[in-house]
Amino acid sequence: MPKISVKGACDLHIHSSPDLGERVGDDVDVALACRDAGMRAIGIKCHLDTTMGRAYHTEKTVEGIKVYGGITLNMQTGGINPAAVDAALQFGAKLVWMPTFHSAYQVMLDGKPGLFNPANGYDFKPVTILDESGKVKSEVPVICKLVLQYDAILSTGHLSPDESLELIKVAKDVGLKKIVVTHPFFTPPAFTMEQLKEAVENGAFVEFSTNALNPLPKPIDIHLYSEAVSRFGSERFIIGSDCGHPRKSMPHEAIRAFAYTLNMLGVSLKDLEAMMSGNYDKLLPLA
Repeated sequence: MPKISVKGACDLHIHSSPDLGERVGDDVDVALACRDAGMRAIGIKCHLDTTMGRAYHTEKTVEGIKVYGGITLNMQTGGINPAAVDAALQFGAKLVWMPTFHSAYQVMLDGKPGLFNPANGYDFKPVTILDESGKVKSEVPVICKLVLQYDAILSTGHLSPDESLELIKVAKDVGLKKIVVTHPFFTPPAFTMEQLKEAVENGAFVEFSTNALNPLPKPIDIHLYSEAVSRFGSERFIIGSDCGHPRKSMPHEAIRAFAYTLNMLGVSLKDLEAMMSGNYDKLLPLA
């Protein structure tokens, strides 16, 4: 088997500390490890904090790698809140994630919100992009237009498959081309192959995370990823680690192992290079 390198790779889904959950390293630790492995760019994600300020200082500290940050639309931001998105983008956010641990779908599946379970005398209302009649909230296209205006990336987070597909349609309608389906085979959203097909056909990029290398919290059949590439090609797919949790390795090593495994399943080196590196040039100002 050929040796797989992460030189030139990117990863926009890294959970480093500080955080409310335990992480394998802080922002600088992770940036140094990824830089030394030859990676070009990383993105810091936090469920409960904005990270564009952290990214700014990390990039100044660690020369030789681009570092991006953003905002996750969980309860602490006010949920689907254009004002929070606008402010984050003006502060330099390049990544906007729809709700994750506070999404209505995640809470329905788990019976409670993740990481941060409010217990200080205020109400918790799970976050959804849909109004009470089941229609997309009026704030959603506003957020899509803001992301387009600032040339940022909108990701589906932990929305349900149906919500994710509705979001992709709204993004397409306003001209936003930089929309990413977050870890489609992880739960949530646990896309079917037909839902993945619809997302790709509507112009979305799809982030294949390395979660299939770890059986927790729920096993993922890694053959789904090789099947997707076989059926739809690699043009709309990117690989991100979703690492930082102590049960996983550092992002660069998880990406290398994931890519090596996909290669063993028949995914070509050309396709892997596109997903780890080339397709990121369509999403980020890396030149």
